[in-house]
Amino acid sequence: MHFPRKLASLSLVTLACACTAKLPDGTTGSGGSSGGGGGGGGGGSSNAPSVSGTVYNSKTLLPLGGVMVQSGNNFSFSGLDGSYAIDIDGTDTIKFFDDIVYPSALAIPLGKGNQLRDSSVVPIPIGGELFDVDSSIITNRYLAGLTVGDLISFREDGLLSGAEVTLQVTNREFNHGIWALRIRWGEDTWANHFVIAEDVFGNIRLLEYNSIVVDMNHPPILLPELATIGQILIDLWGQSCQVVSTTATITPSAQLGIAALFEHCLQTQTLATGIHELWGPGLGLVATKKVGAGNDYFLPVSGILGGQRLGGELAAYDSSSATSTNPFLPGLIVGDSLVWSGTGQNSGRIRNLTVAGSTYMSNSSIAALILVTTEDFVPVETLWLAEDTRGNLRILQEVVGFLTTTFAWDRAPIWCPLSATEGLHLGVRSNGSSQEIEHVGLELSSNFGLGDFLNVHEVEIEADGGFEKQEWLWAVARGPLQINESTIAGWELSSGRLAGVDF
Repeated sequence: MHFPRKLASLSLVTLACACTAKLPDGTTGSGGSSGGGGGGGGGGSSNAPSVSGTVYNSKTLLPLGGVMVQSGNNFSFSGLDGSYAIDIDGTDTIKFFDDIVYPSALAIPLGKGNQLRDSSVVPIPIGGELFDVDSSIITNRYLAGLTVGDLISFREDGLLSGAEVTLQVTNREFNHGIWALRIRWGEDTWANHFVIAEDVFGNIRLLEYNSIVVDMNHPPILLPELATIGQILIDLWGQSCQVVSTTATITPSAQLGIAALFEHCLQTQTLATGIHELWGPGLGLVATKKVGAGNDYFLPVSGILGGQRLGGELAAYDSSSATSTNPFLPGLIVGDSLVWSGTGQNSGRIRNLTVAGSTYMSNSSIAALILVTTEDFVPVETLWLAEDTRGNLRILQEVVGFLTTTFAWDRAPIWCPLSATEGLHLGVRSNGSSQEIEHVGLELSSNFGLGDFLNVHEVEIEADGGFEKQEWLWAVARGPLQINESTIAGWELSSGRLAGVDF
């Protein structure tokens, strides 16, 4: 998915938490959460509801009904297809009996906050395996594609001279029984080094910090995939911090490839010092205040992230930019169309994409195809699409509802890349959706007689800090074979015309 030179150009916007209790220290009053007693400054009354905010199903990302109940130092959640419980009786045991639950706030006994707030946001799967076979592949929206050789330089206030801090991925290693990445962070002395891995939920967790091994039953989170206000993390300076906003804003920056206000950043604040840090989707760390330094923030000035220059590689176009050679949609021309039939709750509905025309973009004179998408014959989206000289299909302009966004042509978000690799960041769309390639090499059989497909790749599109997601499954010579809006509603390709030929 894309950054500031002076602190004055960096706007940190903090949204107020929906709940009134500020955990974990219980210092904001004795009433606890808006859900009832048992939190804040007290020890918790038996069977009192102890959740404030929304609980989400981790698979469908849909809000759930039910109540988090506290009995002494034990918590349980009712209303699920299974059960969920946390034991905080001093044994440091966290028990999850179903892979669900994203509480946005919990009212808990004083002194228990750090452990519970951090753990409760991300459940441990039923099988108990928090990491998959290659947890060194990073698809987390803030550091998507992070790999060995990536290096980002930061300087005070983003100046081109002065004190410098560097983040470098030095090695991929087998650590604590899983694959992980080693990161060095600091000045010339490389004061800090970390070992990180991505869990099955897309959270980046710390396995080691300066040779200190963490509790592998509950490794702390550096970056969450689904951040909630008040969530406890560990930053790159080894400090405990909490999430204070998932929609912080940074101003346009040629340095980072941002042409307009960027409103979907993660903002954290250290618990001890109140120092703010900012992470941007596809941009990594956008601002950090060095431990022990004065008032200067360190801002990125150059670097490589995910094997590409910070902010994305600059795109170039030639005279054939309105002709697609991309293998996923080869020969795309005016008059071509794709038809998807609704699945699940969309059953009986029709989604249609038509190449309605071509034009030269007024701001760049680049030739582009105009793609119009309808659902049940009602327009829902229009894209102006051009192929860059590398073969990526990029969105130069996008209309969704009443919102029209024209992207900088050299850093326009990618609709379909020439080749797919896990973790590849494809840019941020006009509605703030961050796009990453989540999986490659998938196999899929069509339910509409189009055959079997190999090497399908999945693009995950996220908005609203990750709570709203879509999955687009792309197949060679057919384009988007499936679009999953959720686990209960989607679309599947049933017919179409490509390069003027019906299929």
